[in-house]
Amino acid sequence: DGGTPGVGYGKVASGSVLHMGMQFVGEDEAGNVTGLGFDEGDALDPLHVWWMTRAETALLPNIDGEEVGVLPFYWYLDRATAEDPEAQDLEARPWFIYRLWASDDFTGIYSPVGVWSAWTLETQLADVEPNLAETLRQSGYGDSWILMVVLAADESGNYELWPAADLTLGAGGEVEVIDRTRKNWVRFKLSSGELDTTIAHELWHNGDAPDAYETLRVTDGDINFGAAGVVARPVNYSDPRVEGLFRIGVVLPASLENRDIAVRWSLQREGEVLAEGVLPDYYYTSGEIQTLQLPYEDPMGVIDFDYMPDGRNEVSYVLNTQAFWDNDPVGGNFAWDPGERIDTTPASVFFKVVRDANVGDYIGRERQRGKQQIILREE
Repeated sequence: DGGTPGVGYGKVASGSVLHMGMQFVGEDEAGNVTGLGFDEGDALDPLHVWWMTRAETALLPNIDGEEVGVLPFYWYLDRATAEDPEAQDLEARPWFIYRLWASDDFTGIYSPVGVWSAWTLETQLADVEPNLAETLRQSGYGDSWILMVVLAADESGNYELWPAADLTLGAGGEVEVIDRTRKNWVRFKLSSGELDTTIAHELWHNGDAPDAYETLRVTDGDINFGAAGVVARPVNYSDPRVEGLFRIGVVLPASLENRDIAVRWSLQREGEVLAEGVLPDYYYTSGEIQTLQLPYEDPMGVIDFDYMPDGRNEVSYVLNTQAFWDNDPVGGNFAWDPGERIDTTPASVFFKVVRDANVGDYIGRERQRGKQQIILREE
């Protein structure tokens, strides 16, 4: 470096890296040497010597304190130099090892989950253990806080030390977080898995029981439209009448099987909530079905599809359904409370009730309305 000859250990003892690049010339017994210029021949391949005493890992993404459904983590050796050493031996690469701890609280004491992983050259968790998230859920760690620590060993054999300034490691393997100075650990909440709601429907004209809300009976004169998106309102709309049956199910991850899963619903008419509620029974396994039939008699009156204001030819309806884990500490209350896990993509059914005598007339009128008449006039 232009100073005192030799290499002082103080240059690297602080945790930095010393990189020495050396180039050689060859000389034969007759005194011929390889040149150093372009017109004097080629010098021998250079030799790069790296002196490293510091090994630290960077674990990404940095989502400390966030909830995740999948584990997107990857890592690399966070060197003190921007340039990676080029080892001649392909096996001379950084190795990594990781371990997990769990806690019921973000700032609580974390208990060990298993043991340290095997040493690996891989740098993505998905390549090392692709089904780790589901394995943790099946082991009961869904909705738990997970602490993940990754350590490394570099090509020189330097081992990364435990981040003692950040994490206190107890005699029983428990870990307490006390600071944040290193990049090789992260805390995240593992969601209990994807909770999904399903819905199927059929609409019909009830032609046999104008004063009662019954299931579809084609043999009694009911006219079935199936899963239609548009249904005509009869001219004498009180008899027959538009009715619908909605079959609502759930898809549960393994961690939510045999839990109290409820479904809340809301019926909107022209964007305004007309009625809402929670289905009367809990779901415990995937594939269970409960039904909701409309119209129905509400304490405030009958919720039906008869509404058709003057000057309007159609009225739009949307039925939204949303499953949630009714995880009330003192027992389920059949109501979603903040903090309870819920389906983030509600299942919905959209349909219209139209004034026309039949759907064909409605479609024809809409097509005609979409055509603009152009009148050419000569003055």
